[in-house]
Amino acid sequence: VEGEHHEKAVELLKAAIGSVKLVVRYTPKVLEEMEMRFDKQ
Repeated sequence: VEGEHHEKAVELLKAAIGSVKLVVRYTPKVLEEMEMRFDKQ
């Protein structure tokens, strides 16, 4: 899922069967953009 947007990652995780291993990368700019979008909803 590397390089995919949040929405695509969520879609793939929901469709996963069995266990899933997550390796995440902290990116403050992306997190800030997502928080701003969620605040608007």
